[in-house]
Amino acid sequence: MLFPRCRFACQLLLLIALVPAAIAPTTTGHAQELTGAAFSKALEQPISIVRGEVELLEMLERLQAEQQVAMLLDRRIDPQTPVIAELRRQRLEAAFGQLASQAGGGLSIVSDTVYVGPLETVRTMRTLIELRQNELLDQKDLGARAFQLTGRRRIAWPDLTEPSRLVSDIARQYQLTVSGLDLIPHDLWRGGHIAHANAAEALLILLLQFDLSFEWLPNTTGIQITPVPEQVALARLHTPKGMSLEAAATLASDAFPTAQVSREGTKLLVSATLEEHEALAILLGEKAAPGQLPRRGPVNLARQRFSLRLEQQPASQLIAALQRDGVTIEYDTEALTQAGINLDQRISIELQQATIQQLMHAICEPLRMTYKIVGNHVVLTASEK
Repeated sequence: MLFPRCRFACQLLLLIALVPAAIAPTTTGHAQELTGAAFSKALEQPISIVRGEVELLEMLERLQAEQQVAMLLDRRIDPQTPVIAELRRQRLEAAFGQLASQAGGGLSIVSDTVYVGPLETVRTMRTLIELRQNELLDQKDLGARAFQLTGRRRIAWPDLTEPSRLVSDIARQYQLTVSGLDLIPHDLWRGGHIAHANAAEALLILLLQFDLSFEWLPNTTGIQITPVPEQVALARLHTPKGMSLEAAATLASDAFPTAQVSREGTKLLVSATLEEHEALAILLGEKAAPGQLPRRGPVNLARQRFSLRLEQQPASQLIAALQRDGVTIEYDTEALTQAGINLDQRISIELQQATIQQLMHAICEPLRMTYKIVGNHVVLTASEK
């Protein structure tokens, strides 16, 4: 069951009486959010908000309305989680990410929609979507059927929607039958929407909230709902630039220990998540994919201030979030492990307008690490005993 908003308690009976028996997603009747290049540009724009402590959903919905970007909060993230909303000159995407991390979640950008959900779902969502899309493209003689399944539309649903009905209705829009609807437990969702989704995106964004995925039935006449596979990865070839294949293989294995790396002629064959492939392309000197957003340049640490609150979250999650937002943090994973340091150890932090020194002290002290700021870089090492 999703975490309800407070107002649901007093309006529940009335709303049940008003909701029609058949709930269908709609593409009309709502103000349109930004899509395409305008959406990507909006995510890069700096924003500033100083609100102090506020409920997560309230802050996410405010950003959604003011910045005209679609946002979807996963049913497993408590919308009433208190977060510190002190965002000063942060990119919009980074602002969403900071709020998500305070609730123990993460961020994924899918179908021109900001999705906030559990870290494991964030890690696999785009990869699963890519796998289903590739399966469509690999099929021959689909013709107009492929065009129909990859066509994009706005999907919206009202409060108290049953997710199994929603999945069924979306599938019907794409002329798909659905097997395995009984795997979706009964639930009632608050209203939501996805800005610009194709069939695979819309279905997976919904199904993954129950740790479910789907497989195409023959000739893409329908889908079979299935549990999420234990291993979710894409196989891609990479061509290193300015380094030997041996050095590139070592770099890839060190940077992404769970990835499978092998040599294929003058290229590397890597099996990893989509995000890992994108990061690896940068490490190996390959060109960014067309339309990929430029990464933010290094921040000026001397002038940066940090406001955040984490309760019993892995330190590695916070370090990764800082790195994504332009803070260069260097450390030797093997050396830290040998020193008995576990970066997945859970820590609690509450800071407001903290300097980089205060932030790194809060991260390093419980893990028995030390830090050194060298120019605009942070270097982490094990504390001497």
